[in-house]
Amino acid sequence: MIFKKFKQLYPQERYQTADLLKGFAILMMIQVHLIELFAKPEINQSLLGKIFLFLGGPPAAPLFMAVMGYFLAVSKKSFSQNLKRSLILILGGILLNIGLNFHFLILIFIGKVQANPFRYIFGADILPLAGLSIILISIIKKISSNSFYTTSIISLLILIFILIFHSISVDHRTNNQILVYVQAFLWGNIEWSYFPLFPWAVYPLVGFLYRIILEQFNLGEDIGDFFA
Repeated sequence: MIFKKFKQLYPQERYQTADLLKGFAILMMIQVHLIELFAKPEINQSLLGKIFLFLGGPPAAPLFMAVMGYFLAVSKKSFSQNLKRSLILILGGILLNIGLNFHFLILIFIGKVQANPFRYIFGADILPLAGLSIILISIIKKISSNSFYTTSIISLLILIFILIFHSISVDHRTNNQILVYVQAFLWGNIEWSYFPLFPWAVYPLVGFLYRIILEQFNLGEDIGDFFA
């Protein structure tokens, strides 16, 4: 019933429940940073503070990425359009890193602080992850020509590969001082790699698969239809 009520509040051309979940995930990710940066310790340690910290932690980013994969499944954008979008997200993530750490980077460059500036500039956060995930799913759609069975098989094989690859290579780190910053965006237990593509691509792939299954078997036009 709740999903039917939500559907009445939004334009029919939108995927209402997916929009709602995406908005919730974004709000939770924003508020957790605000609490961590500005809240007093007594707020962080309170029951309400712990609840908000939890909601902005484990559930938020996976939910956001899964919904992104869901929307990529219904996207009509061409491969080149998605590639452009992904590059903007990756570049935007790097520029955001520079902006967030601008004062600290200045201190490094004028010699007041001894630290590696590239770790702060090329920190693998959620925007580069989103960009790389768009590239991955766009390649899947391009190869499979949007065939349900081909898309499903390729996506499932990639999911299995990610799980196996992550379990055996998480501690591997290249010794190349340049390639290590590229690796941080892709995989590995690296200090400045918060959202590497592997294993985080699992979530957009799950959302992507979920949506194409809904369409293939006529289970509904929106996430909430399946539960209505």
